[in-house]
Amino acid sequence: MQRSTLIRAELEDAVAGLTPAARAVFEDIQSTDEDAEPELPEGFGALTPSERTSVIEAAKLLQKLTEAEAAEDADEQKRSEGVSRLRRRLWIVSALISFACLIVLGGIWVDAYTAPPTPDPADTVVTTPDEATGFLDAYVPTPEPGDEPPVFIPTGLYLESVKFRGPYDVLVSGYIWQRYADDLPQDLDKGFVLPEAHYIRTTQVYQAQQGSEELIGWAFYATLREQFDYHRYPLDSHPIWLQLWHTDFERNVYLAPDLEAYTSLDPAALPGLDPDVVLEDWSIQQSFLAIGPTVTMRISASKTTWRMKASLNCTTT
Repeated sequence: MQRSTLIRAELEDAVAGLTPAARAVFEDIQSTDEDAEPELPEGFGALTPSERTSVIEAAKLLQKLTEAEAAEDADEQKRSEGVSRLRRRLWIVSALISFACLIVLGGIWVDAYTAPPTPDPADTVVTTPDEATGFLDAYVPTPEPGDEPPVFIPTGLYLESVKFRGPYDVLVSGYIWQRYADDLPQDLDKGFVLPEAHYIRTTQVYQAQQGSEELIGWAFYATLREQFDYHRYPLDSHPIWLQLWHTDFERNVYLAPDLEAYTSLDPAALPGLDPDVVLEDWSIQQSFLAIGPTVTMRISASKTTWRMKASLNCTTT
């Protein structure tokens, strides 16, 4: 209990015991301005000695009450200032922590949106015809005597549309073309295979002779089954790839990227991708072509892995 509360109770008891005349004098004392010159109120001299004593005791209690309340107000002000300083410090610490978290979160977002996708270690990204030629020269084995010599089919790919149809299914459509030299074996089939498509529809749209080559183009519509990683959702990046094999993949046939057909092979320029392609809530980061060997059905064969690696970054809406 505060000291002022005890003094106030004692003062109330003292005032209650005053006579009417003594109470009137005390009220005059109580209403006197604290800054005024202290003097006895009128009527004090008319009181009896016992009444004067009671008024003086009550006046002393009133002074003690005033001093006690002033001291308690000062203590309360100090406590308030201390609490305010503590709150200010806590607010500053909270703001600094929030700012640090914001910086970390911003770094994660920037890393998720700007980090380039990593090609498969088994694939070689090619951005120049010399890189493709060098890889094929180094990879293609020298045929044994009597074996069929290697056959290279320049092949190109152009995507017109990409659409996600579920967490792991992607619908793609576009064009694939191939160039067949006139001196190739006559019994060589012409065409391609998308081994990872669980549905594909193709239509030959053109066939023309260009010098010593035959150019054949197909329009295709396929549903691809992709193994996307959702561990970083919603900051995930989904690589989409299309693997191309030649129809005669059991023979010594190799698909060679028709790089000269592209105006730019810079991954940031999105080669092989229609500039008007739209993916709702996604942004295409880059695309590139990669080639790599594979073994299919225990038969030594090769394919060009066309990784239209459109790294798609989710933008939450």
